[in-house]
Amino acid sequence: MSRSPGLALAVAGATLIGAGPASAQADWRRIHLSDESTLDIPAVVGDDYKVPAELAQKGDLMFFTVTSGPAGELDCLLRRTLYGHGLPDAPTRQDMFKTLDSKEDRLALCAGRGDSERQAINEGGSLKGYPSGRCVVGYTAAGQDAAAGPGTGRVVDSVTVAAPGGYYTLGCTLHAADQRTAEREWFNDWRRLIEHMQGSLLVP
Repeated sequence: MSRSPGLALAVAGATLIGAGPASAQADWRRIHLSDESTLDIPAVVGDDYKVPAELAQKGDLMFFTVTSGPAGELDCLLRRTLYGHGLPDAPTRQDMFKTLDSKEDRLALCAGRGDSERQAINEGGSLKGYPSGRCVVGYTAAGQDAAAGPGTGRVVDSVTVAAPGGYYTLGCTLHAADQRTAEREWFNDWRRLIEHMQGSLLVP
């Protein structure tokens, strides 16, 4: 199994060289967010997971980016979306139960982002007692997504949790030179880091 030669974490303009591949990063930091949700993130991120006030008002709770050699860049975002209450296109909790229970609808949470999409994971279940679903899709970026770089290869790995007051989405997107590289690096290395974060997530 191949391994990334090392993990470079780009945080607020600084680049820190880690001790090994992403999956080998054993140092975690437990963070507590404004809505009382908590999760583990790589300790080297420090306080650079905090989002600006205008994004927090829209439901974004956490965002950070890490970079690594051939794997390019990994962005992770945690967002909370309120149910219904007359908001346009906002589902009810029962709607989310149906979405997370449907293989097709669950996959749609990750699909429709680019070209040559390939599904890796599409599974429903529960996370800490709440209905949840995880989807993983590799694709080739186009348009603004491709222009944003680095490269055109993408893998989106997302878990959605239907909590009582709103649904939470922890989505990580791996950027690499091309789709094949992104899919390989996700499977061989970054998958375990993402799964640790997903498994550590506690929501109110």
